Amino acid sequence: MIFHKITKSEANMIRHTITFFLLLLLLSASPTDASQEDQLMRFIESTAKKRQADRVSNPDVTEGPDPWADASSFSHLPTRCPIPLASAKAADKITALPGQPPRVNFDQYAGYVTVNEEYGRELFYYFVEAPYEAASKPLILWLNGGPGCSSLGYGAMMELGPFRVNPDGKTLRRNKHAWNNLANVIFLESPTGVGFSYASNNSDNINKRGDQRTAEDTFVFLLNWLERFPEYKGRDFYIAGESYGGHYVPQLATVITFMSELHRTTFINLHGIFWRLGFHMLDYLDEVLGQGSQLARHHAMARLVHPGLRENIMRNTSLCLLLLICVAAWHADASREARLRELILSKRTSTHSSSHSVDEPMIGATATSSLRAEHSVSDQSDQKDADRIAALPGQPPKGVGFSQYSGCVTVDEKNGRALFYYLVEAATNAATRPLVLWLNGGPGCSSFGYGAMGELGPFRVNSDNRTLSTNEHAWNNVANVLFLESPAGVGFSYSNTTSDYDKSGDQRTSEDAFLFLVSWFERFPEYKGRSFYISGESYAGHYVPQLAATILSHNTSINLQGILVGNPYLDDNMNTKGVIDFLWSHAVISDEVYANITKNCNFNLSDGNACSDAMAAYDTANTLLFDIYGPVCIDAPDGKYYPSRYVPGYDPCTGYYIDAYLNDPEVQKALHVRTTKWAGCTDLHWKDSSASIVPTLKWLMGHGLRVWLFSGDFDSVCPFTATRYSIHDLGVAITEPWRPWTANKEVGGYVEAYTGGLVFASVRGAGHQVPYFQPEKALILFSSFLKGTLPLYEKGQ
Repeated sequence: MIFHKITKSEANMIRHTITFFLLLLLLSASPTDASQEDQLMRFIESTAKKRQADRVSNPDVTEGPDPWADASSFSHLPTRCPIPLASAKAADKITALPGQPPRVNFDQYAGYVTVNEEYGRELFYYFVEAPYEAASKPLILWLNGGPGCSSLGYGAMMELGPFRVNPDGKTLRRNKHAWNNLANVIFLESPTGVGFSYASNNSDNINKRGDQRTAEDTFVFLLNWLERFPEYKGRDFYIAGESYGGHYVPQLATVITFMSELHRTTFINLHGIFWRLGFHMLDYLDEVLGQGSQLARHHAMARLVHPGLRENIMRNTSLCLLLLICVAAWHADASREARLRELILSKRTSTHSSSHSVDEPMIGATATSSLRAEHSVSDQSDQKDADRIAALPGQPPKGVGFSQYSGCVTVDEKNGRALFYYLVEAATNAATRPLVLWLNGGPGCSSFGYGAMGELGPFRVNSDNRTLSTNEHAWNNVANVLFLESPAGVGFSYSNTTSDYDKSGDQRTSEDAFLFLVSWFERFPEYKGRSFYISGESYAGHYVPQLAATILSHNTSINLQGILVGNPYLDDNMNTKGVIDFLWSHAVISDEVYANITKNCNFNLSDGNACSDAMAAYDTANTLLFDIYGPVCIDAPDGKYYPSRYVPGYDPCTGYYIDAYLNDPEVQKALHVRTTKWAGCTDLHWKDSSASIVPTLKWLMGHGLRVWLFSGDFDSVCPFTATRYSIHDLGVAITEPWRPWTANKEVGGYVEAYTGGLVFASVRGAGHQVPYFQPEKALILFSSFLKGTLPLYEKGQ
């Protein structure tokens, strides 16, 4: 809300009559109001265009003197302000905000402070004191960005203030994590023209707004405000903000420091500054515009403050930059993450790994006589009925309109090696829908426990460890899905010859999975010739392409149409490089650690101890890096467990429920397995692991196979950055450029298509196990894959 051409008497009347009910109206304003993010993007774009146009029209013109480099630039600012009326503070006190909850135990104030009498510039503030020991707690000034966005509407009422506006637009609820729990907080609407702040002379307000005017007016505001609230003079003072506050905050700190130097007195006891997502843009000379009005790249060249002053300000004010690191994980994924990380580390440090190269023989790409000999399998006709599941214990009483089967298929008669499977047929039209094989990674982790019961299967295990609930976004809505626990030793899969477990590796896993399929199709002959796809995640970035190559090289009747792999582990070196890039760009590792890693690591076989030491220098703390922004499962001393915080549809303790359910003897009986101790992951001795799957992907694409890769963008174990590096190594050309795709009227992720039938998609807000973290988006992507069309983008959503 902006006031124009208002008289001084009217301004005084407004001071005494305005109510915060207007704030509720402001927050429910029309959709044409710019969001803080939109405002910043438009500002960046318009400023870049202006600078570009200026360079074209006046290429020889140099910029004027930098005001932030010279304290005398601010010598015109006042050092004293008029003593306010004794009643000014009392007049600003808020008795109660309309709709506020009962038992508010802190004081609130709001009103205007004049920063320029001549032009009638008035800044509006909202001040909340700490509920306890306010007299001894520091004072913090909060500034939202834009430029031109409200610190009251956004900062106070949506972010760190004591209240949040309810959906009814009339009442408020408490924010239990409000910053006034720890400090006294001022929210300032700045500059004039923002929110309730205004200028009587509007031409002065419009024509002279900018970084310097904003910083100067805010400094004058503080001098005046401290006269109105003299008990805060000398109190420890901090400035905080976000977004374009990356300008406001350090620039105001610069003015405060300059004024203290000029007049050799401490006007404000500034102790530090901090901001979230600071966007430093003091110099736009390297702005580069893309086609049309789209900003293709913004290269931030700015200094926090002028280089000549940075050291001085650091010495005088102990500037503190706050780093907020959000971490998360699914507790039971500790074993999954550990399995993959152990494998990566062992390959990095072993001498055997040094023999790997991208020219090594590709697993599956050459037919072997031993597998051909196994094509003749025993009669399986009676086994299908024996494998039918009447009902899983605790499954929902209604809505299970599909058939389920499970059992073991022998892949080595001599050694007694058998693989466990779980098949869920499609809920509708099962006879005509395709068949999809799902493989989890590890290596050594269960596709049944994690894939079926935790991600894309028809059920989820409830927290009572005994009952199941329906997964509305199960993949058997659109396909028949086969979950395979592989290799032997994982889950319910086994070998009667224990030495088999020491021979596990990529090749054995691929060959056994192929032999499983040959026998399984005999058990389920109705699926012979059916369109067949292989999908998986994580280390299945090895399993899936290698099994696909094995199938194609043996000229079987399996009608393989394509592969789909999520957050795939594709290449040892590129995965490591991608992880480091992801951790640094997501504020998990520091600039110093990142610089040391990039200095000592070439991300190839030449890397030695210096590289390993550099990468070992950061601490992931209580973080399972499969989802760096989700809650974790807390293990209480009394043996109980619970989520660290509640996120709808997400329970980081799910792994405990699955483990308990699958170790129930009644459940194992229903699954037709031998009574055993089921574990989500098994520590197998991994004999061989390809250094890179890129050659295998090239081979598959050369044979006309559809290859789709997708990445949850919150995963740091096999992040999207690593997948991008491997796609670059494939040497493919873009056929459809990177664009968004839509899920439930918002961006579900981004997608790009390449030559050779390759597609890469990101899934927004998903961790390593995309169907678990974002089930609806995963189903949309899977359905698009089966159709062979990119997921749709609904423009305007």
